Amino acid sequence: MPHQLYPNSSLLDKSFHERNTRNYVMSAQLSIHGFTLCVYNPATNKIAGLFTHSFDTLEKAEEITGRLAVLLDEVSWLAFPFSKVCMFYGSNLNTLIPRALFDEKNAALYLEFNQGPLTKNRIVFDSLKHTDAVNVYCLPETLVEKIKTLWPNVLLKHASTGLIEHLAVLVKNKADSNTLFAHVGKNSFDLVFFRENKLVFYNRFRFMAKEDFIYFLLSAIEQLDLNPETVKLVLLGNIAKGDVVYEIIYRYIRHISFVGRNDNFSYSYVLDEVKAHEHFVLFNGLQCE
Repeated sequence: MPHQLYPNSSLLDKSFHERNTRNYVMSAQLSIHGFTLCVYNPATNKIAGLFTHSFDTLEKAEEITGRLAVLLDEVSWLAFPFSKVCMFYGSNLNTLIPRALFDEKNAALYLEFNQGPLTKNRIVFDSLKHTDAVNVYCLPETLVEKIKTLWPNVLLKHASTGLIEHLAVLVKNKADSNTLFAHVGKNSFDLVFFRENKLVFYNRFRFMAKEDFIYFLLSAIEQLDLNPETVKLVLLGNIAKGDVVYEIIYRYIRHISFVGRNDNFSYSYVLDEVKAHEHFVLFNGLQCE
């Protein structure tokens, strides 16, 4: 059965030329749900475009490699050389370990303890620069090989690493212990909480209905000894006013806002209609190191 590809969404500034990708930086996200990237021009400090592509429903992460190959055959410039490539891989198979307890030799054991036996996967980890933790996760071997063949200069990290690190920068030097961040994805969401600039809580929750979402959210708020009447909930990702998830949050949480864009960059006019909070990890990933 041939791979099914869904229509692409391509928003590119008229100044962007495919033959000049070496002058641009790529920040990309890849998961079983699809492939998204933005292109950044360091010469003008401008994010010049956004490309999104949804895969049909995949059951296994190993299937991503085949979908990616077909997509790149159809949109060849995505595989052209870029001056820098930051790739964020999104999956539920990760775990955070306090840096003081982390031993690289036991990386696989940490992950298998939380996620169960893992086969045909490469166990890797990210050392979180702004928090005292290490993010351990797995990547399908075939996908790692494909990505590094396409983009030899790629800096590959887990999406939750990008989320936590960029939020840590956002809250830096702010004596705030009452703000909770919720990054919403497709059938899952991440909760991140800092107290006095230190990461206190991170978890990813799967949900199928809005009732699942609010149950996990309120349980976490209670666990963190926060108050739904006073906590400041900041939303990111795939959520907007009017969504069923937003509406049920609004029924229980008094103070809700959306995260803004990174002011360190300028943005092409083609992105004017793109919600500022929707691609937080992608846009901030341009600062990855």
